[in-house]
Amino acid sequence: MKFKNFAIINLLSYLRTNLCYSFAFCWFNFRYKVHFKRWRNLCYTICFFILFLSFGESRGLYSKPFREPSIRLNPVQEDKIKNGDLIFRRANGIGSNMVYTVDQQSVFSHVGLVFKEGMQTKVIHILPSGVGGDTFVRMDSLESFLQTISLAAIYRLRQSNPDIANRAILKAKSFIGKARFDLEFDLSNSDELYCTELVWQAYKSAGIDLVDGSFDQLSLPFMKSTQFILPSRLAQSHWLYEVVRFSSQ
Repeated sequence: MKFKNFAIINLLSYLRTNLCYSFAFCWFNFRYKVHFKRWRNLCYTICFFILFLSFGESRGLYSKPFREPSIRLNPVQEDKIKNGDLIFRRANGIGSNMVYTVDQQSVFSHVGLVFKEGMQTKVIHILPSGVGGDTFVRMDSLESFLQTISLAAIYRLRQSNPDIANRAILKAKSFIGKARFDLEFDLSNSDELYCTELVWQAYKSAGIDLVDGSFDQLSLPFMKSTQFILPSRLAQSHWLYEVVRFSSQ
């Protein structure tokens, strides 16, 4: 069920960016009068094929002559990033297009929590299965987090408090290697998380509800309506302000 839900979202994302295929599917259905069950099975087959391409792309199995360059920060730029900051990023893969499909107010598709360890800057975040070969919450270097990314932004609490930031980071670190990616996008299950939920849960444990109890409604075919936290919901939080943006250009 979880895999089917994720496949449906990927299918909608793919059709959004490739409208010609949508018209082709409609024509095929009209021309050959495909039976509903066969049409449904065809859709599932297409979903699995799209996910196969997505996974192959994430593992670099296909050549990418137009791959976005990475963002490389110098020491002065990196010094602007503080412990507990939220770091948003924009990418152009199939998974990112899935996010833009359901969150048309956002220019970002992913978010993580910054952890400063000595002179190193790291990011605690979670990605879907097949992206980076890991389905659990993880901690990556800032350099790794910004690979093949066209745009990134740092957001910070308006009332900066090191104690709150440390408590949020401690909570986020407790999920590393334990909480899997949540393919059902269920906010009630802390054993499975997605990127915005991870950041929200971390700060909520420190006494700050970044969305103030207001959630987005996600309604997709064959899926029950569910409450969801979109990237734009976090970016527009009154608790946060944008510190700086970095671009690959």
